[in-house]
Amino acid sequence: MKLNRVGQQGVADVREDADNVTDDTKEAPELFGLFAEDSFIVERLIKSVQTLIKRDSTTPEQIFLLAKLLHALTRLPLPTDGIGIELSLGIRHANDEMSCQEINLDAHSFRLSNFASIIVAPTVGGDAQSETIFETEVAGFRETAEPRPMAVMGWLNAFDRHIGETDQELQIADSENSSNIDCEAETNESHWNDLESNY
Repeated sequence: MKLNRVGQQGVADVREDADNVTDDTKEAPELFGLFAEDSFIVERLIKSVQTLIKRDSTTPEQIFLLAKLLHALTRLPLPTDGIGIELSLGIRHANDEMSCQEINLDAHSFRLSNFASIIVAPTVGGDAQSETIFETEVAGFRETAEPRPMAVMGWLNAFDRHIGETDQELQIADSENSSNIDCEAETNESHWNDLESNY
């Protein structure tokens, strides 16, 4: 059956409406439990990682892993499948005592923390303390140390200061052996604008 011009236009309208329904009903991507104001944390960390990459003592292997971390940070609040970066920056003593700051980012969680271990006595052993400064997971969980947001700002300032101190040792590992990260995956685009405000 041959359609007249009006009939053809009607079919086109139906097709356009169907396309719009598909777009409108498309599932929104899962995001980390971040607030819109948390973008400053990520922006600071991106700059810090870029500085670490340029650090004289940073090895080629570390640069490779830092680049993976940088990629995952730039995609936040979107998670990055296959990522599993564990980073620490701190002082390690000959007796195995240590004090460091840690960044952990994988496909499900994002955490900033402090870690310290002390040796009470060689025959007795030691003690370890870990403090979460900021943590969030995909689909909503969130924890921030008090007082907020000063605790996070203090952590970020200390991290940047430690990057410039030569006695601060960088250690970074890839717990997921993330060799299959899709570097062409969707970027964050306007997802920060989709997040709720904490105010």
